[in-house]
Amino acid sequence: MSTTGAFTFQLAPSAKEGIVEDENTIGRGEWGWIDRTGDFGDSKKHLMIYARCPDCGILSTLWREGSPPGHSHEIGATGLVSPSIQCPHQGCGFHTQPSTLAGFVELRK
Repeated sequence: MSTTGAFTFQLAPSAKEGIVEDENTIGRGEWGWIDRTGDFGDSKKHLMIYARCPDCGILSTLWREGSPPGHSHEIGATGLVSPSIQCPHQGCGFHTQPSTLAGFVELRK
């Protein structure tokens, strides 16, 4: 069954101050910050917000620091995500709005 309508992603229990050390610890229906600083051959800060689809389990990037306009979701200070979240996995019907990141920790500057 496909999840539609309002949905709240829970903060991954492995997160410390919102940051998850290993994205593989983000469970279905959970979210977390990932710090990729140093992973791209530079010293620039690379923060990303990942969420795992509760239906099919695919991990997706919701927001990425430095992403061009329109390539990331907007996430408000309370964790409200816009536009709607639709799973990119073909055949998965997960499509929710509004979507919220419970326990949202603001790390963007």
